[in-house]
Amino acid sequence: MKESRSLTEGGMRNRFDPLRSIEWIGEVNDANLKKAFRQLNALIQKEQDGPIFFLVKSSGGDMEVGFAFYHYIRLSRIRLTSIAFSEVSSMGVILFVAGHRRIMMPDASLFLHEPTIELKGYTMDETKREARKLKNLRAQYVSAIHRASGEKLARKKISRMMEEKTTLNAKTSVRLHIAHEIWTPTAIR
Repeated sequence: MKESRSLTEGGMRNRFDPLRSIEWIGEVNDANLKKAFRQLNALIQKEQDGPIFFLVKSSGGDMEVGFAFYHYIRLSRIRLTSIAFSEVSSMGVILFVAGHRRIMMPDASLFLHEPTIELKGYTMDETKREARKLKNLRAQYVSAIHRASGEKLARKKISRMMEEKTTLNAKTSVRLHIAHEIWTPTAIR
């Protein structure tokens, strides 16, 4: 297990800088997506190639919104360092793994579970369409975590963890290659 004494990937320039950070605190929804995009765009306008730190604390939410953020980051030139600083659950995990570098606070955790949708007043055809959509989103979720682990964590194991509603502490997240390191309290100095 790697424990970070500082957030450096090449010197002082990459130490944590609150002025170069964005946060996602709360539900994965359109309002927080818009806020995150506004924050990112403001930082990019200031300095296009500087490091950006992404603080995540989320209980999850809308899968399509989470994947919109994930794909935007993964397809862009943005080098995001994600920091899980509390419980990161469900779709919040996808926000976290969007980062090219992923760091967890010692008491942070990741919670994986099966995706769910609420169906009220749907016709049989609409229910079938939503079930296909949910199956596709689940496959994307598994693939995102699989890729984040450097393909070291098997898709079947990820699926099993979701089925079993698994909470991963920081050490386990690093061991499974979902996170790169644990940020120790000495790194905050």
